[in-house]
Amino acid sequence: MSLLEPQPELAFCNPADFKDVRSPAEYAQRVKMVGAQAIDRILKSVGKEHVPHNLDRQSLCHEIANAYFSRAFDLFEGSKSRQRLEALRRMREATETLLALLKPDVGIDAMIAAQLKRAGIAMPSPPMSQPLTLVSFLEQLRHAIADTEKIQQGINEKWRTGHKQDLTLRGRRPTEKEWLAGVALPICFERHFRLPAGRSRGKAGKPSGPMVRFISATMQELGLTYADESIVKAYSLRAPLRTQRSRGDDIVTEIRRQT
Repeated sequence: MSLLEPQPELAFCNPADFKDVRSPAEYAQRVKMVGAQAIDRILKSVGKEHVPHNLDRQSLCHEIANAYFSRAFDLFEGSKSRQRLEALRRMREATETLLALLKPDVGIDAMIAAQLKRAGIAMPSPPMSQPLTLVSFLEQLRHAIADTEKIQQGINEKWRTGHKQDLTLRGRRPTEKEWLAGVALPICFERHFRLPAGRSRGKAGKPSGPMVRFISATMQELGLTYADESIVKAYSLRAPLRTQRSRGDDIVTEIRRQT
């Protein structure tokens, strides 16, 4: 299970509520129950008349979890992106230096490989049934690092310029709550409730509608306080980012496409 595909129910869990758990089986059961109960409360807030009869609750839970766990990854890892790219470049160059030192002396390669084998450290099998040597392993490692460096280069570029597609942000990045309320959760609502995302106001002028209730209830279940007026504002202002994600041109989609 990767960072982008966490255990769905964990999004709704408070670690403090699990101090009395005595076994892994009990923990798993409690986590599952907490997630199911959270989804029930969210659907109740949306309104029975707006919930499709065949709605996949587990899938909805999973998508909410993806939005929750990736919110910081989407927004705030950008500062690390350039550092990672530089680290990968240095790793590749260090691997190339090791290869340059090892290739001229087959004996050293064999001696080091023997020591690794004696220590119980297994190296990946080389391609095309070539002899297992440290050089062959480092060649594979160099290629893997170089491929990862290319992926990271694309990610770095998206981090650097992606948010600029929303001119109303004036160069800043949206907050985590803005991202959830204005981008990720409206798309989640449309997909699972098969209704167009939108907002309305009741007779008293307060924000209303099934989407607003869904986002409000979901954020409460995730332990995030966000006023209904803020939800409506985020939905209205973050339309460019929502369009970007809907067409699959956001950072998480890019990572999934390349890995």
